[in-house]
Amino acid sequence: DVGTAMLQDAIWVRDDWIQDSANQDLAVKFLKATFKGWIYCRDNFDSCVDIVLKFGTTLGESHQAWQLNEINDLIWPSPNGIGIMDQAKWNQTVDVSKVAEFITGDPDADAFRTDIAQRALDELRSDGEDVAGADFQKRTVELRRGGE
Repeated sequence: DVGTAMLQDAIWVRDDWIQDSANQDLAVKFLKATFKGWIYCRDNFDSCVDIVLKFGTTLGESHQAWQLNEINDLIWPSPNGIGIMDQAKWNQTVDVSKVAEFITGDPDADAFRTDIAQRALDELRSDGEDVAGADFQKRTVELRRGGE
């Protein structure tokens, strides 16, 4: 709302590593699996909360549900498909970073790429997955005292 939001939680690789076509194929598989997990958690909310609780968290059920609800709301809907960089949000992140003096100039034009994510999305679409989540609706989650 105040123009200071910044992109976070990116996936980074070294340029020399991703230049290898075998590593590009591996990156596509990684992104495909990651996106499929987020799609599953969008469509199977309660199951995802149960999975996290089952495999060890110090946070309670209502906290995990609240957290998943908030993250889902950041991801969905994804009009261009999950994982595709939004140029306007990238530009805002650069602007905020320069004002805060985290960086002193504009990043190189090739500072991010979307072709690997696009390959993963194309495969998921061909598998029948909804990669945009246009019908996503944020839930109402009651955060109970202590997150329980």
